[in-house]
Amino acid sequence: MIRLVTRTQSRELDRIAIQERGIPGTDLMDRAGQALAARALTLVPDTELPIGILSGKGNNGGDGFAAALHIWSEGKTVRVFSTIPEEEIAGDGLYFFQQCRQRSIPIDFVTTPAEMPSCALWIDALLGTGFRGELRPHVRRWTEFLNHQEAPVLAADIPTGVDAESGTAAAGAVRATATVTMGYLKTGMVLEPGRTCCGPVEVADIGFPDLWE
Repeated sequence: MIRLVTRTQSRELDRIAIQERGIPGTDLMDRAGQALAARALTLVPDTELPIGILSGKGNNGGDGFAAALHIWSEGKTVRVFSTIPEEEIAGDGLYFFQQCRQRSIPIDFVTTPAEMPSCALWIDALLGTGFRGELRPHVRRWTEFLNHQEAPVLAADIPTGVDAESGTAAAGAVRATATVTMGYLKTGMVLEPGRTCCGPVEVADIGFPDLWE
């Protein structure tokens, strides 16, 4: 049986895992990054070009930093492009940002897609399941950049601009080659146009408790 969760249920699952079950948020994020890295390397297993990661705020951006660590540990070249300034990186994501820095993984702070390098694959870690409504202009410039790439795009949890609850897609929403979603499918991933924006979806077991047991 396929289990689906709403946006609210997804947020509650995080809370239960961390606050009630005592699972460190960094453990969940590390496993999310590992799943993203593994899927990315199946899409471009032998590339010499770097894998590019577009990182935004919150846990979605943190998943991007965690993915960079695992890609680096596999001996692949990876670059992170943070669309927010360093002082806005917080929470568990800050831990993985610092881990990337300690390993000299290149991190660029970017405001415009002009003169971005060629990459073998892009990971969309801009916005996650909390998104609803329309994309702000500073985010949309990056989603449109991703949509114009010839390289494949792998979405972290859900493509930026897709409503995890309803499946509606904002103007400029990312049209991913594939998606790795954490824990459970979200309802918006099986409804159009969200379903098409996601591409093939892999559900990653990152250690969430089974609420149906």
